[in-house]
Amino acid sequence: MTTVALLTDTHIRAEPADRQAAYPSDARHNARARETVRALAAARPDWTVHLGDLTHSLPGQPDHAAAWETARRILAPLADRLLVAPGNHDVGDKPGARVGAPVAAPAHHAAFARAWGPPWRLVEAPEADLVVLDAPILGTGHPEEAEQRRFLEGVLARGRRAFLFLHYPPFLLDPDEPDHYDNLDREPRRWLLDLCRKRRVEAVIAGHVHTFGYHRLGDTAFWLLPSTAFTRPEYAELFPVPPGPEAENGRDVPHRLGHALLRVDREGHRLVLGHGATPPLPPAPCPVGAWLDGPWCRVVDLPAGDLDPFHRKRARDDHALRALLALGIRTVRLPVSDLLHPPTRRRMGEWAALGFRFVVASGGVPDRELIAAMGRQAGRVALWEIAPHPEQAAEALAAAAEAPVPVALGASRPRGGRRFSHFPRMGLDPGGPLPRELPGPVTHLAFDLPAALPEAEAEAAARAAVRRAGELGRKAILHVELPRGDEGRPRLDEAALARRLALARRLADGPGAGDLARPLVFIDTFTDKDRGYWPRIGPVDRAGRVREAAARALAG
Repeated sequence: MTTVALLTDTHIRAEPADRQAAYPSDARHNARARETVRALAAARPDWTVHLGDLTHSLPGQPDHAAAWETARRILAPLADRLLVAPGNHDVGDKPGARVGAPVAAPAHHAAFARAWGPPWRLVEAPEADLVVLDAPILGTGHPEEAEQRRFLEGVLARGRRAFLFLHYPPFLLDPDEPDHYDNLDREPRRWLLDLCRKRRVEAVIAGHVHTFGYHRLGDTAFWLLPSTAFTRPEYAELFPVPPGPEAENGRDVPHRLGHALLRVDREGHRLVLGHGATPPLPPAPCPVGAWLDGPWCRVVDLPAGDLDPFHRKRARDDHALRALLALGIRTVRLPVSDLLHPPTRRRMGEWAALGFRFVVASGGVPDRELIAAMGRQAGRVALWEIAPHPEQAAEALAAAAEAPVPVALGASRPRGGRRFSHFPRMGLDPGGPLPRELPGPVTHLAFDLPAALPEAEAEAAARAAVRRAGELGRKAILHVELPRGDEGRPRLDEAALARRLALARRLADGPGAGDLARPLVFIDTFTDKDRGYWPRIGPVDRAGRVREAAARALAG
């Protein structure tokens, strides 16, 4: 296995003085870079790739050379096998960026080569080729651009697996999007994406946007890595909560910073994100699944202005994906409408390439149109949870007999209580009646464990559900309701949340012996619900932060 340490957009500043500081957090860039270097050096990588923007100063500014010297000292622990892809702060902006900064020019690239080595190069790792590219020169028409194109085409023509590292992402959201500050211009973009389609390019990894993102085109993964220094403030628009002045209006949000390790073996690759001084460690697989009722692949229009006064960029909020990867969760439950909606269905396919499994849930009695649609999408669905009203149970079972995918029989039943509630409970009652005969496609029975159940009673109900499902030759699904107040009053108790998550983890580890005794456990909230009915908190807040106590509880 080959391990590649990855960092980007360190924006290191000259020491002892720097003329470019504009924010209080600018004084922390160098310390954050040092922390990152310590973390990555501790992982003992085979290679390190810096994806560009080593320094904050620009070519031609008086302190640019001094900032490079500071960067050299900070990166020294990784220097033996350090590869640097030029960024716009290193060699100048791509043509047409229209921000008044220096534009990429041969003289800038020559200076970069003297300081950091060739701006494009190849490393032949045992499993794959690692190819560092000079992105700002693409589209300039300089002879060096043509030379780099011939170099890359020759490397990829050899037919080996390849990983490409560059500063600018080829695209931010859509491969056909207009040119803007945060992508490659269309002509070099089409050239590069065409090579990815024709050759064995396994992943393209970029920086520049200072935020996490993941896309997939055909067999190629496209990763966007966060900065070690700061978040680009306009990308705070991806999050539905205001960052506030204490976070410099979105620029200084430490949990959104990061670095990564790329692990490449014969079967594929894995990207492990880290943060701060802690080495990136692959999380242990978490057997708990999560309901993704909140936004999980929302596309956002970023405000026009600032760096892009003539363009409106569109980007995807991938904080739920980053949190799931960090927690080791790979099973998620979605409403069936996500499967039927083409954009979210495509996104499911992209997540599946990362090892995610999907349970889709529908209410009532499935009609023939839904059954047919499920058959067309069978490859995307691990399990179809059918949740009829109790009065519809017999009709739902008859429909389930025609299901083209494995089925979990659940229920959408009245919540009960002192007053009428429009809001149903999702799952069968562990102590209630169950069908005596189940059709073949029904492989699971889905039960609910309401938040009002004390821990000991919830564990007893879970054991009863697993036992009763096993007596029918089926596995159990347990939906663990997280703490909530009432439909208009939130419950914000993080300690209570952690206890409930710890219960879910214990149940997922299996209350008994044997294959049928290990239930599939879901938590009913993943990202905080801070508006609408039944507001409550989950393991991840609306700013994308994973709660530490929640992470510990889910880790077991």
